[in-house]
This record gives sequence, structure tokens and C-alpha cells, in this order.
Amino acid sequence: MLEKRDDFHKVLLNTQITPKPSTQDIFRELDTPVLQKPINLETLLKRSEVNCLDLKKFNIEIPDRNIYEPVEIKVKYSGYINLENEKIKQTKKLEKLMIPADFVYSNLVGLSTEEKEKLSLVRPRTLGQATRISGVNPSAIHAIMLYLRSKKKRNKVGKRR
Repeated sequence: MLEKRDDFHKVLLNTQITPKPSTQDIFRELDTPVLQKPINLETLLKRSEVNCLDLKKFNIEIPDRNIYEPVEIKVKYSGYINLENEKIKQTKKLEKLMIPADFVYSNLVGLSTEEKEKLSLVRPRTLGQATRISGVNPSAIHAIMLYLRSKKKRNKVGKRR
């Protein structure tokens, strides 16, 4: 089944439609903007008003629902999925970025008094842990990260001398 889905997705990627009168009529019928340049069917399917069954109008053979539906979902939500995967990757990086045990949050510019108090009380070991403290905003995490990275760079420069 997975192979059939991959095959159908390849058809979507490799089938181009061009802006010609008959194609533009179909686009108007689907109530979607007409083409300005050739696109593949995957790009067309990303449009919210177009679904896999609409592709029949372009003489595309639509496979069984168990094949086309997961492919359609994958295509339509690929942007969101990629964004979430990027967030996961960033979170994993934050989990690895250690905060020194003697870190003094009160000296850090850019944190609210509440954030400084909470961070000083909890004393997270990593930036990932700091992100899960209620009341600590992403801007505070970013400020800590920038400070730690700049300190790391200064230490490297100091060791070279």
C-alpha cells in the first residue's frame, strides 16, 4: 500500500498542467485562480479549494481512497508538518544547551523581574527545561541563549591568546 501511495505521489509531482483555455475553464469551474505558468498537480492540490477527486477533470486516474486520501493529507499539510519538524529539531538543540549551575539570571538584560525570579528559583539545567517554566517567555529563552553563545565565543577567543 505504501508503494502505491508513493507511486501516486510521484504522478502528482511529475504531471504538469499548463495555462491553456481548456485548463483555465476547469480552474474557473473549481472556483480557483487560473494559471499564470505551468504547475504540477501536487502544487495544485495544495490549494484549499482543490481535492484529489477534482484531479479527474485533468484526466488523472485516481486510485482507491486508501491510497489517495493519505497522499492528499500529506500534500496539503506538508508545510505545517515541516514547520513542526523544524520546531522539534530546535527543541532538541535547546535540550542540549546547558546552563551553568552558577548562572546569575538577575544580571541578564531582557528578562522581566518575574522571569528572573522563576529561573533563579527553578535553576533549569538546560534551555529546554527553561522553556517549560510557566511565565518564561520565548524572548527570555532567546536572551539566555544569546548570552550563553556569546560567553562561549569569548571563552574560545580568550583561550587562543
